[in-house]
Order: sequence, then C-alpha cells, then structure tokens
Amino acid sequence: TASSSNASFISGDFRHASETGKHFIQDTGSGNSSSGECAFTFNDYYFESANVLVYGSQSLPDSDFKHAATLVENQLPNALNAMGITKSEFNDYRPKYSTLIVDSLITSFLERHSVIENGVSVERDITDIDPDFIAPSDWSNMNGRNKIAFLTSYWNRASEAKQDELFNLSLAVYPEFDDFKEYVDDKIVVCLNQNMGGGFYGEGSLLGMTLAPNSNGSRRDDAQIVLHELIHTIQINIAFPSLRNEGHIDRWFSEGQAVALAGQRVASSSNGVQTPRVKSFGNEGDHFSDTGEAFEQYGFAYNYLARLNDSQSMIGLLEGIRYYSVENTEFRQNESLDSFRHGFDQNMKKADGSQLTLENYETNYLSFHQ
Repeated sequence: TASSSNASFISGDFRHASETGKHFIQDTGSGNSSSGECAFTFNDYYFESANVLVYGSQSLPDSDFKHAATLVENQLPNALNAMGITKSEFNDYRPKYSTLIVDSLITSFLERHSVIENGVSVERDITDIDPDFIAPSDWSNMNGRNKIAFLTSYWNRASEAKQDELFNLSLAVYPEFDDFKEYVDDKIVVCLNQNMGGGFYGEGSLLGMTLAPNSNGSRRDDAQIVLHELIHTIQINIAFPSLRNEGHIDRWFSEGQAVALAGQRVASSSNGVQTPRVKSFGNEGDHFSDTGEAFEQYGFAYNYLARLNDSQSMIGLLEGIRYYSVENTEFRQNESLDSFRHGFDQNMKKADGSQLTLENYETNYLSFHQ
C-alpha cells in the first residue's frame, strides 16, 4: 500500500466530461450530504484509474486526485475481502440507475399511474404492464406504502434487462424520465470536497465517497479512513441501493462494522453502555458525549456478533434489508426499521447456534459480555 507522504501514485488519466459524457451525477441521494460540490459545480473534470473516478476542482493540484485514487485502489481489495465478497459480487449488487430515478419510477409509475384510453383517464400499475410480476393475493387491498415496499424488493431482485424494460415502458407515460435518467458508474466515484478536512475527512455513499483533498491537510490514517468509508459503500450497495434513507441500518451496526473491519480502535469492554440502543446519528448523543468513544463501542458490539457469525451471515443481514418486501415503520431516531430488525433476526446466532434477535441483543446486551 502506498503511503500518504511519499506515494507512488496509481496510473490513470485526467479526463473531461465534455469528451467522455461522464459527469458526476446530480442525484444527491446516490451521493451524500457532502458531495453536492461535485454534483453541481465540479462535475466534469476527473481522474480515472482502473477502478476509481475522482472528481474535483481543476484548481486543486493533480496530486490530490492521484492521491485519492491511489488510496481507494489500494483499499478496495481489502474492503471486499473484509466483507467477504468478490469484486464480481459487488458489481452484481451495485445498481445501474440512480436512487432518484428508481424512486420516481416506483412511486410514480409502477405503484400507480394514469393513462388515457378512449378519451378516459384510467389508473394502471405494474400488474397491467409486467407479465413477470407475481402480485401477492392482497395486492388490490394493499396501501401505497406497502405496495412501494413490495415493488422496491421486486426491483432489487430484477435483472438489469428487466429494469431496463420497466424504465423503457415508463417513458411512454412519462417521457420526462429520460431527461433526468442518471446511471451509477461501475467504478468507485470519489468527490474531493475543499470544505472538508481535519476531523471530517471522509464520508461514504452509494457512489463511493467524499474525501478532503490531501492538500487541505494530510492525515496519517487516511488509508484506514478510506477503508472505513469503502465498508460503508459496500453496505449501502448491498442493503439499500434503491432507497434514500440511510436509517435502514442501525447506526451502531453500520459504524461498528466499518470500525471493526477497518482495524480501527475498538473498546475493550462494554463499560455498562447499551450500544445497540443507538439507532441513528440523531440519538447517539443520548448514549455518548464523544463520537470517538461511541465508535469504539460500536466496534465492540459488532465484534461480539462477528465472533459468532461468519461474513456470509453478515451479508445475509444486509440482503435482508435489500429484499424486505413489507412496509417499514416510518424512520424514527430511536427505533430500528423493520427491515433491519428482519435482517438481524433472520441471520444472527448466539454462541449455542440458536437465533439471536435484535430485541434480545438490545435487552440483554450487557449480559452477553459478562
């Protein structure tokens, strides 16, 4: 692995979207809260290596782009290995369409849309256009939220050819869909955000991640941070590639897995902390006053599960979210979404091999470590 101080950079080329057509996509749901600078301002100039695209301002030194690409190229195999999946499997999980277009397609077309037939407006849905769709017996009585959950699961299971077919069918009703159609690149997409640095160095996303330019202030642990963010990228691509709400994975698990697999500092004991009760960033402050301490405890909670459950069980948990076909409870800061609870309960085991439920892990957390 190349070091951040005297790196021998990965090979690649600087390109411009005016020649290649590869703009940084404007769907911030596929990016993250810190990638807007690339989505709307610096979206056309990038450095491309074998597995990475790095976007940013042309005013930044070339070395910033090459440094970021080198970090991600070097850590990607480590992230995939730590998660227990191959590059090919990751590519299969990765969506083709951006979350915005999938959300619009499902909610505005597949769940219900209107067409004019013989001068009369009639309502149609996926059952009228897709012979491969097998509707549940209570489809006609399901509310919209339940239908959307079922359709999202169906979309996530569908082949790329089927997704293309459904998108093309939608254009007959909503031709404007073609105007904001955006694809998720196969490569890991990085945004260099000049406003980041210091304690806020990286943030993972469906696309890849946002990083602080190295010229803003290098960090000795930059490779470890990139590995951590790549774990988040893999989590998102497996668990909710078509959904915009990151609350689908409880924060303690999401960060705990990233901390543990990136080899970052993990607490040595639970210290009386009920870590699994942290569901979101919003309620982290109810349990921890310091983010560093929180992350160490999240890693501790994850490592307990990892000692009893192999990587395929962890993938099964994330897939449980991806393919969950029942309406989720609405996102609340101190509650798990049903999809995460489902994935956890279906895949986690106790030391004796029996089922470990999320409720059991939360309620009896401290007793598991005594």
